[in-house]
Amino acid sequence: MKDPAYDLATYYITKATGEVWGVNVFGGVQPTSPNACVTFINTGGYPRDEILNPEVGGLRYPTVMATIRGNQEDYKGVREKAEQVHDKLHKIMNFTANGNTYQVCMVEGEPNWLGFDENNRPLWSINFKLTV
Repeated sequence: MKDPAYDLATYYITKATGEVWGVNVFGGVQPTSPNACVTFINTGGYPRDEILNPEVGGLRYPTVMATIRGNQEDYKGVREKAEQVHDKLHKIMNFTANGNTYQVCMVEGEPNWLGFDENNRPLWSINFKLTV
């Protein structure tokens, strides 16, 4: 497993119309522009399960957060975009991205309202738990 955030972002681009890496989808660090973008960030994970699949060192459970940002004052539009990201990535099973294979991707709860950033752009987040 190399970079779950990059892998999930890459997979998302293949499932969402109009999303382009480096234009409105990013991995690692959220850029200052464009206003409207989705950024996938590694957030650690859960302890490895060494009992299941011991032949490959057990199961790993990395976590990724997607932040969804939009144009100033567009609370409703950004909330809708967060729902789209949620729906595209919840319960995806047995997928490969960048040569890395994942058993499942599950959303951990509903989209979270983070407030407005320093430029008055609305921010939402969604947390994902992956199984490798």
